[in-house]
Amino acid sequence: MEIEPPALEGALRRLTKGFPYSPKLWQDAYLAAFAAADDVPLVTLDQGFRKSRLIRSLILTPQ
Repeated sequence: MEIEPPALEGALRRLTKGFPYSPKLWQDAYLAAFAAADDVPLVTLDQGFRKSRLIRSLILTPQ
């Protein structure tokens, strides 16, 4: 059974090209690539994703 979408590796490479090594940045990039590979928005509370124009995201704000 394949869990990761086939396009994940390409999306991750595109998002991390020239990336500095930082575990948090790579974890965020993996989540973003997973969403991008399935062509769905990344839904998150993490305001840091506002900076990225490479992915579709929906940033939720707690009330």
